[in-house]
Amino acid sequence: YAAFDLGDVPAQRLGEILRTVVDLLRDDAAHPPPPTVSDLRRAPEALRTLSQGRNVGKFVLALPPAPDPNGTVLITGATGVLGSLVARHLVTAHGARRLL
Repeated sequence: YAAFDLGDVPAQRLGEILRTVVDLLRDDAAHPPPPTVSDLRRAPEALRTLSQGRNVGKFVLALPPAPDPNGTVLITGATGVLGSLVARHLVTAHGARRLL
């Protein structure tokens, strides 16, 4: 990578560069790099990678998959009101039918 100030580039040259990029995209000769997808549960690590500039292209945080409605969902550490709210949410929003 090399940093440069676009303010130092003559307007005519910027126009040439942009036309070249548009032509390459239109002719399907240039392809953007595939996105880097990271699980939202690993956000601190993903954001650290992003902040250090160790990626190329788009960087996406993806939501984890919804629980399998045919599987069993284990709820731990919340036996009171919070646990019942989580259980209700899993049943109504995600279709979970077997809770443990």
